[in-house]
Amino acid sequence: MADLNARLRQFEKVKELINGPEAELFKTRYLARYFSGDITFMMDGVPFTLTFHKGTMVSVELGKPIGGINIGLGGTQEQWSDFFRHKNFQLATSPKHNPLCFEILGSPLAYRQNNNTMAQLMRVMAKVME
Repeated sequence: MADLNARLRQFEKVKELINGPEAELFKTRYLARYFSGDITFMMDGVPFTLTFHKGTMVSVELGKPIGGINIGLGGTQEQWSDFFRHKNFQLATSPKHNPLCFEILGSPLAYRQNNNTMAQLMRVMAKVME
């Protein structure tokens, strides 16, 4: 449970950055101002759900959203460690170039429509969760 609490604190730090110093860039250049919904990350089978409203992160919770996963990524500890090492979103989601590619969760169409938002969120996560 200590590891889960530590991970939740890291996601709270991501929330602080996304809603603070990264907010303008996140909402404008990365088009997050159009995103309202949940992004779920499965980390070694444990779901962490980030809820957004018009690009502002409003909550971080342990577990899947009650209405099902909107968009997200899932992976093993090895996959997440690999991503936090190389910090390259495109590589982490490319089955052609990475044998440790993440699994896309939820709607593939919604995932593609919000790819910029997801990529920037992952960049901020990589800074916090190294």
